[in-house]
Amino acid sequence: MADLRDANLPRDLEPVGRLWLDYLTWGNDELESRYGFRLPVREAVERDLATIAKFQPPDGRLLLAFEDDVAVGTACMRRIGPTPPRSSAYTSSRPIAAPAWVARCSTS
Repeated sequence: MADLRDANLPRDLEPVGRLWLDYLTWGNDELESRYGFRLPVREAVERDLATIAKFQPPDGRLLLAFEDDVAVGTACMRRIGPTPPRSSAYTSSRPIAAPAWVARCSTS
């Protein structure tokens, strides 16, 4: 079972970026195979990494899942409105975890 913890920035910036890129590349490959086009996922990851504070408390949360001290999944949330009701204060901005094979296939 994976251990889940808050990301420690800037130390965990590399695994967060790798997992985001792996997941979005996987999705982009599916998009291309089904519909014949690709999105600029590397630029999207770079933009989110440059503005990663939006996923940090008090307005967000960034988590990493580890297996044997290797980051294998990520989840993040951020506030999307000025003062939303308690039950909808956050929205998921990234998947709970990349498919296990995606995270394990990374060369980083």
